[in-house]
Amino acid sequence: MLFEVIRVTQKSNNTWSKNTIPITFPTRDVLLFGDRKYHVVATCHHKGSIQFGHWFTKLCLNNGTWHTLDDLNPKHRTSEPPGSMDSTVVILALIATDKLFNFINVL
Repeated sequence: MLFEVIRVTQKSNNTWSKNTIPITFPTRDVLLFGDRKYHVVATCHHKGSIQFGHWFTKLCLNNGTWHTLDDLNPKHRTSEPPGSMDSTVVILALIATDKLFNFINVL
């Protein structure tokens, strides 16, 4: 499942402004649609202005560590999980917890 965080606001005369208000969200045991729980497994981030900027991704490996993948850095690096006063997150990818554990066991 994907969620998009809308980080732009339309102003008058068809101009747009970027919203960088930090948000906080859990990455594990997110309760959606009744009692089904989900894990955030990846996020997409944008830094910069509405006209210019840079995109990067955070990915959770099956051992629970988070890594930042950035084309400006030739190697991925271990990072903090997203979701703590996060002002750059734009997309969250989630998987149902029961499906996540089934998927890991197949690997």
